[in-house]
Amino acid sequence: MHTVTIEPFETIYSWVTRIHRKRGSMDLALTNRALFNQTSVHIHPYLPNQLNSLAHSTRTDPNHLIRYHTLFPLFHYFVPLGDRFYNCMKFGRKPVARALKLPSTGFSQANHYRFCPVCAKEMRLSTGVVIIDIRHQLPGVEGCFKHACHLNSVETSKVFDRELLSPLTVSPINSCLPKTHAFSCFCTDFLSLAIETNSVFDLVVYKGELERQGFFNESGRLLVGKVGRALLDFYDDLELSQEIGNGFSIRSLSRLFNQQHDYYIHPLFHMLLAFWLFDGDVQKFKWHDSKAGLIDLLDF
Repeated sequence: MHTVTIEPFETIYSWVTRIHRKRGSMDLALTNRALFNQTSVHIHPYLPNQLNSLAHSTRTDPNHLIRYHTLFPLFHYFVPLGDRFYNCMKFGRKPVARALKLPSTGFSQANHYRFCPVCAKEMRLSTGVVIIDIRHQLPGVEGCFKHACHLNSVETSKVFDRELLSPLTVSPINSCLPKTHAFSCFCTDFLSLAIETNSVFDLVVYKGELERQGFFNESGRLLVGKVGRALLDFYDDLELSQEIGNGFSIRSLSRLFNQQHDYYIHPLFHMLLAFWLFDGDVQKFKWHDSKAGLIDLLDF
């Protein structure tokens, strides 16, 4: 079939959009059938499914698509469900987050595809190919890591994609605050490291720095309330979407240290903690292979 080469950091949605236009067919159902073996499809911005069918139809490697064109590496690091997660993205028919009951921020981004208006304009002028970048889909990230401006978005149906949309090359350009830009850079750099690691998350990555900054009491228990208040003060000038900001509280942060079996929290909250704790330096985040975890940390 007629296809195009997927660009570095391009999302699956963006790639399928360009394939559909390359085919020259106005009927999206025909493209969906050719790529996914079904007429109605919804492509999630960063955790798409049915990638094995797509890879087979386009003669690409599904492992490459999952690793470099989705946020699987980030989510898998903090939510290590092993083959279940991987196979759900390759073969699953249900939305990945719903099928695996992944942790949520409380705000669905499933039909919002975000882009930087400056990046879009530059791509149009330099190559003529405008893509949606997977690094701009990081939940909670509101600014472009490259241009320090707010991300815009195109929005589709929440159930099935009735049309495929591309970034608008003529759209508002609004600068973001310095901390919003710095957080975007941190999360983007963290994703690059997550792509290359084979380890899974352990709370031990936070312990040394929390101890150094005096967030443990004399009994060796973590003062979660003190951590939470420091975080909320620090992020007073961080631009988060209203929906995510409303869910950002000491209680939500305390869940980061919950050690119950099979209890996970959304990667965004880890990013918020790590950015503050390590002074925005992603290199200070130590990647551990341990799966034991720290227990009995909370001091309520």
